[in-house]
Amino acid sequence: MPEHHGDPSPSPRPAAAGKSARGENRHRLGEATDGLRRDLAYGLRGLRRNPAFALTAVLTLALGIGATTAAFSLLDGVVLRPLPFPEPEELVEVRELGEGRRFYPSWPNFEDWRDRSESFRALTAVQLMGLQPILGLADPVRVPVAAVSGDLRATTGVTLTLGRGPAADESVPGGPPVALVSHRFWRDRLGAPEDLSGAAFDLFGRTYRPVGVLPPHFRFLGDADVVLPAEQSPGTVRSAHAYRVVGRLAPGVALAGAREEMSALTRAMAEEYGGETQAQDVQLTPLREMLVGDQRRPLVLLLAAAGLVLMVAGVNVASTLLARGAVRSREMAVRTSLGASRLRLVRQLLVEALLLAGLGGLAGTGLAWASLRA
Repeated sequence: MPEHHGDPSPSPRPAAAGKSARGENRHRLGEATDGLRRDLAYGLRGLRRNPAFALTAVLTLALGIGATTAAFSLLDGVVLRPLPFPEPEELVEVRELGEGRRFYPSWPNFEDWRDRSESFRALTAVQLMGLQPILGLADPVRVPVAAVSGDLRATTGVTLTLGRGPAADESVPGGPPVALVSHRFWRDRLGAPEDLSGAAFDLFGRTYRPVGVLPPHFRFLGDADVVLPAEQSPGTVRSAHAYRVVGRLAPGVALAGAREEMSALTRAMAEEYGGETQAQDVQLTPLREMLVGDQRRPLVLLLAAAGLVLMVAGVNVASTLLARGAVRSREMAVRTSLGASRLRLVRQLLVEALLLAGLGGLAGTGLAWASLRA
């Protein structure tokens, strides 16, 4: 009798079972989505029926969230976030000390430091010149102008968006009128040309040609739209305290070692130039410490105070929700008698609380944005 091996084709039952399970999962997901949609709609209707409660809760949360967000944003921007330069810990501000006071350096002293010091990879002098009228454009405008020495790129590590920096033969007294411009000035005032050779503007009675564009949001000791080569009109008086000086420490040089060398160098300059200079010593301060100063402690205290405001706001809203829950006990009893489960009622209350938190968060974010803008 021949052996019967049966049908070798696989049974369709596992595939059918899988399709059934997937269909059941989709059905459950649809029911959950519909239930959540009904809970949201019911919660919104409840808030519309009680506008005073809803407005009070949202504004209370907005105040706490907005104050905390604004305070943390300030702390993050001023204290926590690193400076927007490569190796910012190497950047040091240099100031003159003399006659019991602290001064911004003069140009001749800056040149001696730059030429004689071995502690710095680069030293840059910045003279902020305030708002100056720019002519020769479609609309005359006043913009902040600064004069910066040629080591700007070596000190800050900035990479130009377009063009180049002033050349050596342009960074000399009486050199050709060239300038770096900020990204916004290039975009808004010059029309964002890719070729800078045809762009020009009038400043101080001369027609300047931009040769390079700084990257967006670049700031260095001031927010300048036009940066001129400081070497074209350098100061000549050692007691004229007109420049802010920042240096980048050389590899392997510690701040203490740089301070010792610069102090010895400045004392030697005082002996050499006598009464021409008021600098008897120098003060070296990390750039972050110079920019932040004594703001760290007040900002931390401000964040702590804002956190307390947020905590009080949360407690107040929670207390209000508990009181409202006691008032709604009859509503919950009726819904229970109609077949609503305990889980269904808890989910409804949770959705209403999350709805209030979401509205308060949105309002708080707007309040924080307005506060930071102010």
